[in-house]
Amino acid sequence: MKSLLLFIGLLMSGLTFTQNSINYKAIIKDSNGNVVNNETIAVRFGIINESESTTVYQEQFLSVVTNENGLIILDIGEGNPSIGFFENINWNNGDLYALTVHVNLNDGSGYIDMGTSSFNSVPFSQVASSIANIPTRTLEISGVGEQKLRINSNDGDLTSLEFLRTGSSTDWKIENSNTWLDLLISESDFQNTSIAFSFHKDGRLGINNSNPIEELDVTGTIRSSDLAGTGSRNVVADAQGNLVISSETKYISINPVAFHAKTPLGVEVSSTVITGNGLSGQSGDKLFQTNLNIPHGATLTGVTVHYVDNSPTSNMTFQLERRPVNNNTSVLVVDGTSLGSSSAHRFFTVAPLGFINIDNSTYTYIMKVRSTNWENQMYVSGVVISYVE
Repeated sequence: MKSLLLFIGLLMSGLTFTQNSINYKAIIKDSNGNVVNNETIAVRFGIINESESTTVYQEQFLSVVTNENGLIILDIGEGNPSIGFFENINWNNGDLYALTVHVNLNDGSGYIDMGTSSFNSVPFSQVASSIANIPTRTLEISGVGEQKLRINSNDGDLTSLEFLRTGSSTDWKIENSNTWLDLLISESDFQNTSIAFSFHKDGRLGINNSNPIEELDVTGTIRSSDLAGTGSRNVVADAQGNLVISSETKYISINPVAFHAKTPLGVEVSSTVITGNGLSGQSGDKLFQTNLNIPHGATLTGVTVHYVDNSPTSNMTFQLERRPVNNNTSVLVVDGTSLGSSSAHRFFTVAPLGFINIDNSTYTYIMKVRSTNWENQMYVSGVVISYVE
């Protein structure tokens, strides 16, 4: 009679969807409303596909003890399965599902059917699990009008979207922390992360920099393969963080015949003396010069002089001047001297002293070669100007 009263009574139950199972709670009372407590019973659950009238899953819990209030708490999906596998239920196929419950008092009466209840909603966590087990799946939000995909933290905590490839070398995460939107990278399934891009709500962008102080703040090198103009140029950052255009070095070669002979005061003389080897003043104090045509806006990088100086007592000076077009006040840009004596052909490169940015709108540039005491064994065979645009 005890078993009859137990199952004629009211079964009060509830369902909660957890990550990998369905939490089931029930209070068992007899027909008089009395709680049946501290009893060992068995419970059998079945999940039915109502659309196809088939049992897709069934399991048993063989030793369930009611507490002092007649309450049992079980996790559907963690019992002993007899039909199907819980993780293989396709909650996302659009079919309707229902739960059947059978209880056995272990008193010889067998299992008694406690009824069937339809699921009023799809267990979202189980749908997510089903999607995870499908090799390829596209999640699409489609419809007329504005469409939204939202991740909301009701307590104002972090929200993030993770792109995880378990066991792979690279994972990515988009993370919102109120004032910052960070794009993070991980090499360890998010065990450790580092910031690749950091966006501040006031418009600052950091690249490999979690706290940019400027609109664009880069930790590392900035490089561009396509800038305005002809040719190919790269942009890099120097040690102070300034952008510098790095380009191929170009050259202007000055033949000795391009020089004009002048007196030390700059007065033109009859002719330039060209020996078999190059430009020479032969004797006395003479000055040779020629105007340079370096492209406007270029950056001067050096002057290389090819020469022979076999005089033990005299030297030659090599100077590049910048002169304003409206007066004769010149400034030295390059200043070098031939030192020592040797009959061998020699050359050296003289670095600019300053004023390295060529401005042809305001200045002219003049290359000068001079000795206060030319001798036959002194001559210049050529001058090469190097620059970048």
